[in-house]
Amino acid sequence: MSKETGSDSLTCPPYFDLETYTDDDDDLSNAGTYERFLERLGEMARNAFRVLKPNSFACLRVASLRDRRTSGLRYIPGDTVRIFEAAGFQLHQEIICPRPKGSSALRAGQLWEQGKYLLPSHDNFMVFMKPGAG
Repeated sequence: MSKETGSDSLTCPPYFDLETYTDDDDDLSNAGTYERFLERLGEMARNAFRVLKPNSFACLRVASLRDRRTSGLRYIPGDTVRIFEAAGFQLHQEIICPRPKGSSALRAGQLWEQGKYLLPSHDNFMVFMKPGAG
């Protein structure tokens, strides 16, 4: 929360099953299924909407990830927009930030040559606004 207004927030929820933070059942990284992860993200969105002041912002750092079983892309940015809009927020801005390249550039070529996919090279920052009263 911003110290000046107490009205803005920035967070980076877990990327579903990419990593586990704790063994606590309430930890979002332990949701179990992607559907449950989205349900819990929805709970978080509704709680944030309830406590934020009108005309304030919530910003989430999100990225897509691969389903470990099917290799299909889970488009978390799109799911996040849908969930936060259902909670009452308006999408205010999407910011695309490049990630440091590191070894991903080398691995990307190998994966592409194997008929797989390119590695992501950015994160999405989704900025939502809680609408104010008329």
